Amino acid sequence: MEDRNLLQKFHDGLLYKDFLEPANKAEYKYVYLIDGNDPRGIDVAFLSRLPVTSFCSHIHETTLYDGKTVKTFSRDCLEVELEAPDQKALHLKINHFKSMGYSSPSDPLSNRRRLGQAERVVELLDKHDLTKDYVIVAGDLNSDPSSASMAPLINKNHLYNTLLQLPETQRGTYGTSKKQLDYVFVSEALKHHLQNVRLERRGVYTKTKWIPYPTVTSPRNQTSDHAAVVAEFLLP
Repeated sequence: MEDRNLLQKFHDGLLYKDFLEPANKAEYKYVYLIDGNDPRGIDVAFLSRLPVTSFCSHIHETTLYDGKTVKTFSRDCLEVELEAPDQKALHLKINHFKSMGYSSPSDPLSNRRRLGQAERVVELLDKHDLTKDYVIVAGDLNSDPSSASMAPLINKNHLYNTLLQLPETQRGTYGTSKKQLDYVFVSEALKHHLQNVRLERRGVYTKTKWIPYPTVTSPRNQTSDHAAVVAEFLLP
């Protein structure tokens, strides 16, 4: 499902006028979302100021799980190619793996399901030379780094978990920061340009751990129960 003619560029007027313009920030010219496989409408999307050259969805792929044919990705693995400032291609693989809830009795925490999703992402990574290509795998992967379901990505040669830049006690992304479930992996080629990694927690409500944004006053109006992983790069 890849067609450059399908790419549509539009300006998100509400986002720009209400948030970006008052903060003196440039608008995101490229905003994409493909309706994924989750029946609750949980999807993956992206916003970019860099030009988009192609994208590819994997929502139609299937696999065997518990003797049944199911969609490989619970939401999607959305592949996006951008044009980086140095004119090289920047490849994104945006994911939201199966949650630990609503699981099969034979796979109580859905670890096997997420393992299959991680293995498929690694197959997609094998299209690239990670020592030369700019590649990012990002998203809520719903497993901590020690989980067997994360092993294909954690152990992938020339792929780097950017949160290793932080002390181990500061890598938690979920709830009150006890677990790392969210990731930005980068290729070795892109790691050379990594400048800074941090977690933006202020959208998550807490009474004691940190001071949320003023508009975050309860779990009902928090941005998310996951902190955002922010990785900054300087490209030539």
